[in-house]
Amino acid sequence: MSRLKKTCHESLVSMHSTITAGIPAESFELSKEDLARISSLDSQHHYCWDPRGIL
Repeated sequence: MSRLKKTCHESLVSMHSTITAGIPAESFELSKEDLARISSLDSQHHYCWDPRGIL
């Protein structure tokens, strides 16, 4: 694994741990409108390596 990929992976793992530890899944709900609004923010801009090239 390249240094950049390893750094990105480690950052994502750390971020995931922080988020899942801080926000219990049972503590909130998202409406369909909320999910649609969040999905609309996706610009397909990758700030790390693009995994689509692997498949």
